Amino acid sequence: MLLFLLACTEGGGKAGTCSVDLDADAAEATIDGAAWAADGATFTWAGSSLQLNTTGSDWLSIVAQTTTDGDTLQDAVDANAFPISVTLLEGADGGFATWYPESGSSLTTREAAGGTMEIASANADTVEACFSFEVGADGDTLTVADGALSAIPN
Repeated sequence: MLLFLLACTEGGGKAGTCSVDLDADAAEATIDGAAWAADGATFTWAGSSLQLNTTGSDWLSIVAQTTTDGDTLQDAVDANAFPISVTLLEGADGGFATWYPESGSSLTTREAAGGTMEIASANADTVEACFSFEVGADGDTLTVADGALSAIPN
């Protein structure tokens, strides 16, 4: 019985490592070792996929299509299957992320090692998630680590 309590969260969900301690409409991460904070964070549902965008001079877009279990994001949210894990790489199997610097070309997980996102909660008012990944373009890479966001509807 003790093992079951340690492996599950209240309500029978899976145990997760994502803990978001941000106000709504906020995001932060470490970008190549330097602290970064967005001016805001929003989410949009596009069919059964979820798009998360930050705002600011440097911004981030994450598109989540399927979970690591192979379910659509919408099905996982409807089933209250939190935390929901998503592989961020190519997009077709999971999702992808793109970093848009203030100047220069965008960098994407499609051209680097990728990473993961864990959605801690999602409802009509807020999506909370944690993320870490590597993005790249033209041989250059950037590491996004210890990311967290609390997005509001777009």
